[in-house]
Amino acid sequence: MYDVLWFSPHTYYDVVRHDRVTRSRCLFGQLLTDPDVGCLVWVTRVHPRHCFKPLPTEPGFQRRVIDEFLFGRVFELERMESNCVSRRYLVESHLPSGLEGLLLPLLRIVFKRIGFEPSHVLVNDPLQAWCLDRFPQARRLVDLTDDWRLAPQCGNQRRRIARAYEVFSQADCLSANTLGALRAVWTNQGRVLPNAWSYSEPDGPEQTAAYPEKGIGIFGNNDDQRIDWPLVEALMKRFPDTPWHLAGRATEPPFTVLSSSQVFCYGEVTSRNLDDLHKRVSVLLVPCRPMPLIQTQDSLKIYRALSQGLAVVCPGILPASRVPHLVYLYRDLAQAEQMVHTALLNEDPLQINKRRRWASDQTWTKRYEQWKQYALESRS
Repeated sequence: MYDVLWFSPHTYYDVVRHDRVTRSRCLFGQLLTDPDVGCLVWVTRVHPRHCFKPLPTEPGFQRRVIDEFLFGRVFELERMESNCVSRRYLVESHLPSGLEGLLLPLLRIVFKRIGFEPSHVLVNDPLQAWCLDRFPQARRLVDLTDDWRLAPQCGNQRRRIARAYEVFSQADCLSANTLGALRAVWTNQGRVLPNAWSYSEPDGPEQTAAYPEKGIGIFGNNDDQRIDWPLVEALMKRFPDTPWHLAGRATEPPFTVLSSSQVFCYGEVTSRNLDDLHKRVSVLLVPCRPMPLIQTQDSLKIYRALSQGLAVVCPGILPASRVPHLVYLYRDLAQAEQMVHTALLNEDPLQINKRRRWASDQTWTKRYEQWKQYALESRS
């Protein structure tokens, strides 16, 4: 049995509230239901302005308050199907940024009350690195996503992130979604564990039939620094009669994109609604700019699209570059136009099924088992 203390990423509240799919959330979902985890304490920070807006409970669980303190609350999570206590706890902190150190004495009180002593401490976020060495008896686990130093939204935190990576280099177990993210920590140790997707078999004849609609989708969290809007505009002019569906957190596209009658913008949508949008397109376009951050990422949207059999048109980014026979890769606008044209015209049931079969072997259940064997069970 493992007793795990997990400090969720600082953005986790927004991730759950908006039903976003992230690596840390998917791995945590597996950790939450793992019978080999005897006790799990999940610590998350909620901005003080949201302290009266409850964090949604993960599917299959309900919660009840067992303790309250000045800057937060403690919940016990119960499995809904059996209504039995499974020793899962959520500590919700409302401490302002910079005062995280005040959380430790409160955690000690909570641990004493529930009879918890962590055997493993897990961190995904460089901004949570402060807690990694505060439990010397526990095995220190780090699972990284991307190179945070290169993220535009972390520009004013680069020094803090660099210090965090120094701490991470001393972890007992270090994993990351890409080799680029792993190398950011400047260590010869660690393991690359790519992302995945929760694959499910399609219903009915859709598994062997091409998609009836020939729309193009641009989905996911994009911004002006990462998305190649000039390429998108050029492709829209070359395919004026094709419906374009844009969804996800993004800076507003250029007016020339929005002015087309064939462009449908949905803004940020829940994961469930995004599944419905995938059924309206046969091609997913991932128009990334060639920038260093992209080379340290492993695109979840591509795993998701392949799990539904969609054609993916993108530059040579992960995971597409590992399966060039299942996707359409481009290097420039001329090649992108050719790939989109081919993807729209040449889809067939066999190719759709090949993508789904590959995705069926890239599930979070399998990825978690790999991570568990490396992080929880290994003592090397």
